[in-house]
Amino acid sequence: QYQKMSTIITYVPCDNTRRTQRNPADNMTPLTCVVSSVVRDKVTGHRHIMSYGTAPFILKCCTDYWTGKDVLELQPEHRARVLEFYNQNRLTCHCFVVSYRPLLSQEIAPQHDVFLSLPKGYGFLDEVCTSPLDPGENLLKLQSGQTLLGVLCAQFQPKHDIVSTIESLVSANIRFVHFSYDNELRSRAFGTKLGLETGWNCHISLAEGDFDNFSVDSDSNSAEADTFHFYYCKARLPQGIKNIRPHLENVDNVPLLVPLFTSCTPSAIKEMICIMQENQELVCCIGSSLQINNFSTFLQADSSLGMIPHLPQNCLISGIKDMSVPWESDDYRSPPETDQVNCLHL
Repeated sequence: QYQKMSTIITYVPCDNTRRTQRNPADNMTPLTCVVSSVVRDKVTGHRHIMSYGTAPFILKCCTDYWTGKDVLELQPEHRARVLEFYNQNRLTCHCFVVSYRPLLSQEIAPQHDVFLSLPKGYGFLDEVCTSPLDPGENLLKLQSGQTLLGVLCAQFQPKHDIVSTIESLVSANIRFVHFSYDNELRSRAFGTKLGLETGWNCHISLAEGDFDNFSVDSDSNSAEADTFHFYYCKARLPQGIKNIRPHLENVDNVPLLVPLFTSCTPSAIKEMICIMQENQELVCCIGSSLQINNFSTFLQADSSLGMIPHLPQNCLISGIKDMSVPWESDDYRSPPETDQVNCLHL
């Protein structure tokens, strides 16, 4: 068993200059960061650093990788394969890279949590070797020389009976609409698993933004560029909640018929339900009763159902046992919607 001693959060601020080019792919670039936990083995007393974060940053921290049987040196071709795998999946999955290394007895680790912000364009390893010694450099040295353990890409999975439930609702002339907080590509991946139509002109982003002048940068990933070009340039539906009413008044009623809304906020969901009601729609809202932001939406809808979701195991361990089967019970089983995991082998 391990005891956590401290956490080091290191990040590089986003480069906002690329966002002015109105490339949606840039707006979904995850924060470049590494989260490292310093832990101590309760039995041996040895200390370790366990890290996770974005692939570009973690790879700069790593010099070796774990094959499952042995530790080998991380070569440039291995780094390229990890980055390729990460970039192919980060837009549709929740991706992060994990790494580890033991701490030597003479190394000094912080005794409290630390937040370290690096300047834009920081090269990490180069600056660690050449810059004057300071507390920030010591923290970076602690995070360097790690062993790459793997890349995890997880997607939410629907309950096994949700597809048949949606089909039954459609047969009863009840239209099913999913409001997603995730971006377009992640929401489409989940919507497909629900059995929803997710092609072009079948989903609307409620995020505020202007994609009319979207252009693909020369250095953009080709797969990302092709995907965004298809879904943003070919689509003829409004973008953003403020453009829904003008579209209904001047174009057509398609926004009332799409089964998927993406990049939603609680206020945008509530406003969209209000728009549906203005157009003689009766709305029944179903959502988590544990999410406080849902209550204003529940009040806006004509009728609402609050559901108790499956809780992660760490929540069950923390003592929320009256809402699910106790985790230590023999009857406890992992819920069927366990996240899907994609694996990369070097």
